[in-house]
Amino acid sequence: MVDALAESQDKQLYQSTLRSATETRRLQTGFLIAEKLKRQTAAESAQKEAAAAQEKEKADLAKRLADEFVELQQEFPELAEFSAVPKSVLDAAVKGKNLTDAYLRYQRAESKKMSAAKATQEQAAKASAGSQAEGAGETTNPTIDAMLAGVWAR
Repeated sequence: MVDALAESQDKQLYQSTLRSATETRRLQTGFLIAEKLKRQTAAESAQKEAAAAQEKEKADLAKRLADEFVELQQEFPELAEFSAVPKSVLDAAVKGKNLTDAYLRYQRAESKKMSAAKATQEQAAKASAGSQAEGAGETTNPTIDAMLAGVWAR
C-alpha cells in the first residue's frame, strides 16, 4: 500500500510536471507568435510609411516642376507644352536644379555644339584643295604674275 501510494504520488507529480511543461511550451509558442506578429506589423507599418513618404515626394516634385514650368514658359513662350522640354533638362530638374536654369544650360550646351560643328566645317572647307576653276593653282602675287606674263608673251 505504501508502494501504491508512492507510485500514485509519482504519477501525479509526473502529470503535474508534464502539464506545467506543456503550459510553458504553449506560453513560449504564444509569445513567439506574438513577437512575430509584432515584427510583421512594424515592418508593414514601416513599408506603408515609406510608400507614403515616396508618394509625398513624387507629389512635391510634380508640384515644383509644374510651378517652374510656368516660370519657364514666361521666359520661353515657344515651349507650349511640358512635353517640349528636353529629357536632359527634366533629368537635371529632377536632380534638384531649377527648370529654367537647366533649360538655359541646355541651350548653352547646344549653342556650343553648333559653334564647334560650324568651326569644324569651316576648317574642313579651308583645308580642302578646292576647285581647279578657282585660279588653277596660279598665284596672286603681282611680281610673279608680271614675270609669267613676260615669259608667255614672247
